Amino acid sequence: MKNIKNVKTLKLVLGALFTALTALFTFIIPIKVPLPGAGAAYIHPGDCVIFVSAYILGGPWAILASAIGSGLADIIVGAAVYAPAVI
Repeated sequence: MKNIKNVKTLKLVLGALFTALTALFTFIIPIKVPLPGAGAAYIHPGDCVIFVSAYILGGPWAILASAIGSGLADIIVGAAVYAPAVI
């Protein structure tokens, strides 16, 4: 990891991996939460992936991976209306 080029490549690859994992864990395993007046609220393990990516990548890479992954999950689930707010 002494070479700057290798570090940038590693962060790019890890960012893409965490983007895919965030989207996957968000739309594969939703856990519905009953909230009065909220309709279809749910939590998901995708949030855990976001925290892990923030710890490993840090800074802008984690922000991009989390935003794009969560936005993709909203689009795949059929809640594309919320994707711009998430991203």
